[in-house]
Amino acid sequence: MNFSDLVIITIRWLHVMATITWIGGNIIFYVVLKPSASEIKSNPNFKSFGQSFGEIVELSKWVLIITGALLTLDNLATRIEIPYFTILTLKVALSFLMFIMGYRSVKKSPVYNSNNSFRMLFSNRFNAYKLTQFSSQILGQVTTRNTIFVLGPIVVFLGIALRMI
Repeated sequence: MNFSDLVIITIRWLHVMATITWIGGNIIFYVVLKPSASEIKSNPNFKSFGQSFGEIVELSKWVLIITGALLTLDNLATRIEIPYFTILTLKVALSFLMFIMGYRSVKKSPVYNSNNSFRMLFSNRFNAYKLTQFSSQILGQVTTRNTIFVLGPIVVFLGIALRMI
């Protein structure tokens, strides 16, 4: 094992730790603690915790971006296959979608607002076409938080698939 192998192992470890921190932290904060916007505003401990958590998530995002780019460059030197490129492209696209959704939800308000949802982008257009009540109920459940919770494990499984190819 030479120095470059140790560097790649360290980069991969940082990438995995940042993934665990970001996805696991979101699950703990929003599923276990379940703070509402009013609780965060009224309770100074939640507000302080939320700000600290936000800083950790922001650091994790940058670590993921930097280490992901380095790992991609390393893997592209040895893997020139269409399935690898396809899965990698999907993983990167979904990751950036999650980053953008998280950034937009934080930028709109310093506290999480459960009304901040994906459906706001589409609701006026869909209502104009008079969707059925069933599809409207499904769109009503698609919040930014729910979307990130679904996309997070998908991105992790895509990463596992990349290692298996």
